[in-house]
This record gives sequence, C-alpha cells and structure tokens, in this order.
Amino acid sequence: MKTTHLTWSVLVAVAFLAPATMRAEETVTNRLTISARLGLNISAKFTGSTAGLPVPITPRPTGYDYYDDGYVRTDISDNYGGQTWYWGYDNSATYPAGQVSDGASFPANTILMSRTTPTGDFTSPSFDSDPQPGFELAYDRHLGKASGVNYGVEVAGNFMQISLRNSSTLVGNATRVTDAYPFTPGTTPPGATPENPYQGSFEGPGFTIGTNFTSSSAVVANGFTVTGTRQIEADLWGARLGPYLDFPVTENLNVWVSGGLAVGL
Repeated sequence: MKTTHLTWSVLVAVAFLAPATMRAEETVTNRLTISARLGLNISAKFTGSTAGLPVPITPRPTGYDYYDDGYVRTDISDNYGGQTWYWGYDNSATYPAGQVSDGASFPANTILMSRTTPTGDFTSPSFDSDPQPGFELAYDRHLGKASGVNYGVEVAGNFMQISLRNSSTLVGNATRVTDAYPFTPGTTPPGATPENPYQGSFEGPGFTIGTNFTSSSAVVANGFTVTGTRQIEADLWGARLGPYLDFPVTENLNVWVSGGLAVGL
C-alpha cells in the first residue's frame, strides 16, 4: 500500500534552554537554543490496488477454491456424460427454484457457484494523527544593530519521528461471476451449511451435477471490504538557514522574527 504524504503541518517550537536572566536590551553575540517541536494536523490517506487481494473462503481441501462458496472439478470418469460428482458447496440454500442473484434470474434445479473479484483501487478516509513530538537545535549569530533592532543569521537542525496508523474498514466495488450448474429434476442435492459444507470426492460415488453451466456476471457496489491495520513510520530530518530580526519591546520582552530556506528529508 502507498500513503499520500502529509498535506500540511503546523510546527510549534517551545524553547526550554535559554538565558532566563538575560535582559531584553542586552546584546548576545552567539546564542544556542534547544526547542521542543510538535507536528500538528498531519493528515494522510492510504491507497492501494485491489489486484491480488485474497478472497476469504470457507475452509476446504487445498486446491478446491475455484469459487467463493464451492468447487466443481473433473471426477475419475473424466466427467462422463457431462456430469461430475467431484463438487462441493458451503450452503445448500443456493439451489431454490426461480433463483435471482445480482439481478440475474436462473432456472430451477440449478446450484449456484459464485466467484467475486475486486475491481479498481481503494482509498482509506483521510485521518489525522496524534501530535508528533520532535526537537530542534538552533544557533544564532548576531551581526549588528540598526535603529534599535538586532539582526543576524540563524542556522538550525531538527528531528521529528512520524507515526501514522489506520484501522478503518475499506469498501470497494467487485465483479461477481455466478455459474448455475444443473441437476436432475426430482432429486435433492446434499444438505450443507457453512459450518458443515458438502464435499464430493474425486473417486465418488456421490450426487452428480451437470457440467454444462450457464453464467452471469454483475458489478456489485461495495461488494468487498478490506479489514486490517495499515501504518507508516518515518523519521523527518530538517534544516533551515536565514536571517533573523530581534525587536526589543520592553525591558523584559523581545519579539523575534526569523525566515529563510527550510528543507526536510
């Protein structure tokens, strides 16, 4: 799965190491500051292709997963007379008369087998992460003073660990192909439930069905769901370089403005 990068973020820096007793009008030639940082409002979406997604099936012998709800294979007689007893299904409720499946009608005395294939891509809802903590180390070099305003250059490096996790259920469209296998009128196929499916064998004997099936396909809206957990973890390294201006406002208050080039990896 792929993730879209964060759309935007707000970084809050809180200095916790600075000369607390420095007076606002004092000039400091070199200043080293360590600041805490928080990444806020970082949002993401997980996207992925439905190609290769497994379709859950009721447990049955290995290799019998030709349909979501059963299987039809060639028996020991090589399906003599267009019939086979090498078949099985998970629910005997799939052979009532006058069946309708995904808008298609099927004749009576048939057993329906379906195969569902996801189509297209899917995207998770956008979600916001918790605040992401980090820190920054900055060095300021005072260059001069003009009209009571100090100016200089500032260089800083920062680090933030980003962790995004999503457990929402995703839905998407699917193509469902339904095949109807006929059986002899007046006979009753074996009973089966998802807890106790019917499974015919290669050698037989067993209840036979015709192999000359009729087929229908349909696109089912929200025909599949994807459950699970998706996550991405990354280390965000940053650096910035540019000028700063230091405006003394009162004896104990300065306004500090900096700008310039900022890069992140």
